[in-house]
Amino acid sequence: VTAILRDPHGNFYVGTKYNGVWTSRDGAKTWTQYGLDGESIVALVGDDTRGLLYAATTHGLFKASTEP
Repeated sequence: VTAILRDPHGNFYVGTKYNGVWTSRDGAKTWTQYGLDGESIVALVGDDTRGLLYAATTHGLFKASTEP
């Protein structure tokens, strides 16, 4: 794990080295791949007012919706 973020709703997002972003919506009991498979995540930042997640990788900056 290279980055971790918890949003105000209690959802977790983790960035990994070479395995993209993973998320847990049940208090970290189960995890599902969220995206950017194969990418190394450098940092994660959430924008709660817009419902967005930003992921900085070794190849650039990506954004995705945090809405289920």
